[in-house]
Amino acid sequence: MRDGMIQRFEFTYELSWKATKEKLEELGLFDNSSPRAVIKEAFSQKIIENENLWLLIIKDRNMTSHVYKEEMADEIAQRITSTYIQTFESLLQHLKKI
Repeated sequence: MRDGMIQRFEFTYELSWKATKEKLEELGLFDNSSPRAVIKEAFSQKIIENENLWLLIIKDRNMTSHVYKEEMADEIAQRITSTYIQTFESLLQHLKKI
């Protein structure tokens, strides 16, 4: 179940930053394809509230592709359930408003 949750996190992360990029482009504010650059611009435009949290999400997403340690998978799964789900939901609500 944990591994399935991490897989869903990966999909959600990809959709989140790409949807944010699209929204920034629609607003004429952005033309870059780097997730980190998208997050920084989204923070600058007040689309997201916590840039450091999103940078941690990026780091964890990158780790899920290369980590085979149970402890690290458990830590990422814990952050998904305790913080990231709410963060993704908050982004979705904000994107719907603008």
